[in-house]
Amino acid sequence: MLLDDRITKQIQDEQQFELDDVRDYLAYDLEMAEVGKQRVYNHFIKNLDHISIKITSFGEDKFVAPEKKSDEVHELPEETFFSVISFTLYEVQRLHNWEKTGKRKPDPNKYHPDDDRKIDEAQRTLGDYKLETGAQYEPQSFETLAYKYHEVLMLRERLHAILSNFNKRVFELRGTKKTTYDFIEEKRWRLKTIHETLPEADRKHLMEINPINTDEEYPEINLLEK
Repeated sequence: MLLDDRITKQIQDEQQFELDDVRDYLAYDLEMAEVGKQRVYNHFIKNLDHISIKITSFGEDKFVAPEKKSDEVHELPEETFFSVISFTLYEVQRLHNWEKTGKRKPDPNKYHPDDDRKIDEAQRTLGDYKLETGAQYEPQSFETLAYKYHEVLMLRERLHAILSNFNKRVFELRGTKKTTYDFIEEKRWRLKTIHETLPEADRKHLMEINPINTDEEYPEINLLEK
């Protein structure tokens, strides 16, 4: 028994409408689940997995504030004066051309027909996520789901190795700084003992160094149960 094409189309349209409605509903639930998961992760796990460690230098900050410019007024040479005039005229002409270009822009309150079609398609396919949407895209025979999942796992493993190596270097740097700091302080006390036997004019003092900031360089101490 053959059905009329109009009946078949009506059935297909009804099924598509129900499918779009399910997609919209599931897309909302998926977004809510993602937001909830991110909030739980940020509250309970992120502070444990991502502890920021800041290793500071022994000396003063290397960034020095620039010197205050003098209030003295200097006359510009003739060449510089005409250069400024030419540049100003260029800027005025450029601003004029920009205003003319702005007047030729399309009405922002009206959409192009192609944009309307894209907006309708985006609203209709809400929640339908596709990694490849190109019309000319043809997946290779080896690009199976298992293959792509294996690629993702390999990338995560490489990223974990990079992060672990970097964190290891940070901890090594922190340990080296602590050893150096203890060595300097030990010699400082030794020098103080020597100074007690020398006159003031013959004493040599070490430069002041920044103390170790425990909160920034050893933040894990604050996580220990007191």
